[in-house]
Amino acid sequence: MRSSPPAPTHSRPAFTLVEILVVVGIIAALMGTVWVSLGSSLDLAKAQQNKALLNEVDAALQSRMEAFGRLSQESSLGRNTGGGWLDVSLRASNIANGTTALDFNQARLYVLHDVYRGLFPQRLEDLFGLDGTAGTLDDSPLLALFVERSTVFPSVANLASNLNDPSLANQNVELLALMLTTQYAVDAQPLSPDAISESIQDVDGDGLIEIVDNFGNPLAFYNAPTRLIRPAGQTLTGSGHFVNPITRSQAERAKLYDNTIVLFDATAGNNYQLNAYSSGGVATVQHPLNTSPLDRLRLLDGALTGTIGVTNYYGIAGSTTLQALDETAFWTRNTYFQPLVVARGDDGELGFVPPTSTDAIGMSGQVVAGTSGEARLGYINPAEIEAIGDNLTNRKRVLR
Repeated sequence: MRSSPPAPTHSRPAFTLVEILVVVGIIAALMGTVWVSLGSSLDLAKAQQNKALLNEVDAALQSRMEAFGRLSQESSLGRNTGGGWLDVSLRASNIANGTTALDFNQARLYVLHDVYRGLFPQRLEDLFGLDGTAGTLDDSPLLALFVERSTVFPSVANLASNLNDPSLANQNVELLALMLTTQYAVDAQPLSPDAISESIQDVDGDGLIEIVDNFGNPLAFYNAPTRLIRPAGQTLTGSGHFVNPITRSQAERAKLYDNTIVLFDATAGNNYQLNAYSSGGVATVQHPLNTSPLDRLRLLDGALTGTIGVTNYYGIAGSTTLQALDETAFWTRNTYFQPLVVARGDDGELGFVPPTSTDAIGMSGQVVAGTSGEARLGYINPAEIEAIGDNLTNRKRVLR
């Protein structure tokens, strides 16, 4: 009996190189799509977490602002506002009695400028008082607290002599965390570290905590970012009056980072303008952006255009020089401001001149022409305008 021959087998030809490459390409494309989608989702989640972080920070800031507002109101009524550095009336009386440059109401506003700066410091120099010298009676209480918690600087004098020390690179965000997590000096609701526990870190190990966003970048803080509103800065007449009012385009630009700003009717002619003063004259139009929240009646116009000398300050006889109310020590005169916190976004770029800067160098090391100490007041470097595209602020706005 003959056995049947085995059935022929048909082998499938192997994949060609072209087919393999096509399959690999399809898989790579699918993986790329998944990766991009996953990355975008993660970035979106981090951005949402940053918004929540900024809301927590802003709530503590606003509580502190309200406490400062109460202090300001009490001082305007001649009431005791605290002891030592917080005794606005005593400090104002010493200045007014020690010089002919200011009357009591002007001196009180001058002291309030210093108290605001000392309660909301964006750089260590903001804690040095009206005499601009660390280690004297008009230092902000936060200066001693900063040194007390620091493991790097053994004393205020040591810190003051080492302001350019690289260890101070994080001073801005450290000052923000310090003032928001303490009730010191004013009756405000402090920021609870538990609420943002994952964002509280001591990045540089100097004993002072920082607040970092969900991309791992420290938050930047500006106590009065007036160069964002008035990029040209302060141009004053000989009597200390402004000759460069806020323009309509500047007002609209300001709203990009502060969505709480209420603009006037865009069709109403000069509502964005503040007419230039004649000698001793009065402005016919006052746009809110042309008015300092600390001097709405403009009592300091024409005053403090330079340093002043007093013969008795804090009850101590002797000549003392106090700082001019200008952009180097304070901010742009007669300009609206609110404390501004900025999260840098996923690119890690701030896009503004750093708030700790006392020179004219921008984030990428380029010189900002025509500026000096005032460059730190939120000035946007034109060379870095794209860097702010993904920034978030506590003023309820994404910067664009």
